[in-house]
Amino acid sequence: ARLTASRAAPERQRSMHVVYPSGEISIDFLTRKVKNSTPYEIKVDIAAELPDPLGAADEGFYAACLGLARSPVPAHGTVGAVAMAEAAEADILAKIDA
Repeated sequence: ARLTASRAAPERQRSMHVVYPSGEISIDFLTRKVKNSTPYEIKVDIAAELPDPLGAADEGFYAACLGLARSPVPAHGTVGAVAMAEAAEADILAKIDA
């Protein structure tokens, strides 16, 4: 896996590109455009159910922290995200120290 993140990008960009043996999926979270070359259908238009995905994620997180709702992300998902962030940090620090 390759994870790229930057707060110093020349332009605003939120995207994800996933490569599978069966094809590729690219998502532009700003324009909500999806390119899917896999043989599988994916739900592209979620605007009616989730008009502001980032806001919904924040609200779900805050509600869970306050004990008002269950976390929208299961614990095993958060463990994986933390592991990925820690691996990215370790890689960056190793390159800085090199």
